[in-house]
Amino acid sequence: MDVSDWDGWAWRGDCVVNRPEPNCTPERALDLLLKKVWLLYGEQDWTQWSWELREYAHAAPRTLHFCRRHGAWHLTE
Repeated sequence: MDVSDWDGWAWRGDCVVNRPEPNCTPERALDLLLKKVWLLYGEQDWTQWSWELREYAHAAPRTLHFCRRHGAWHLTE
């Protein structure tokens, strides 16, 4: 995927974390979001979390939903 400006969100129940990442790939934005969530909540089963990237500063912004399985990110529809 291409480089863009992303606002990453992760949540599970009342736990919500966001991290804006300008000028990066969605994969890199998700990796940085995961690091922030890990620092705040420690190691756990990330499959229980919802992961989303929202593009900003773009004429036609996209929203991408991801899941974490087997240690890798997978784009979901």
